[in-house]
Amino acid sequence: MPGSRYSAGVSPLPGICGPRSSFLTGDERAVDESAQEEKTVQRVRSKAVSLALLGALPFAACGRGSSSTAPSVMPTPVTLTAAPTARYSVSFDATWSAASHPSDFPSNPHFSPLIGGTHSPAVRFWRAGDRATDGIEAMSELGSVTPLDLEVQAAITARTAQHLLRGQGISRSPGTTSLEFEIERDQPLVTLVSMIAPSPDWFTGVHE
Repeated sequence: MPGSRYSAGVSPLPGICGPRSSFLTGDERAVDESAQEEKTVQRVRSKAVSLALLGALPFAACGRGSSSTAPSVMPTPVTLTAAPTARYSVSFDATWSAASHPSDFPSNPHFSPLIGGTHSPAVRFWRAGDRATDGIEAMSELGSVTPLDLEVQAAITARTAQHLLRGQGISRSPGTTSLEFEIERDQPLVTLVSMIAPSPDWFTGVHE
């Protein structure tokens, strides 16, 4: 307004603001538009920096996590292997008695000393239906541990047997006797026999 004390660009009515551009001169409008463009550029730059920082945050977080926590290490699988030697205890429980065999039961029922060995499948000391060795014949007829012990010793020398087994007999049946021994992993079989006495050539035992 001519003669007004108000400067251009300020509304003459208190509390009422119009568009600033409507009160600017041409030069002032050019300066104002330049300032607005500079502010816009600053806002764009600020947003770009903010976005760049936001984009880096997940990586920074991952970096902090990996540095504070040691990488997990998978445990080494434990391979279980069989022990090379095992110890066994054998119990021989004789139940032969007058109650189990009342007919013609002998007055002195007994069993000869246990004899045998641990060995591999490469050797066999006896099996039902096979021809008896001299050692098995002497054991079954006389209750003798020899020459069966020598046959086992010969197998040990040939590396087809590992240990000679000797145990107590049963002086009167029924009764019990036991024997402890070791078995090697590569010699896993057991042969053990005892004569049933008195008898012509009866015996009991295990093989392989």
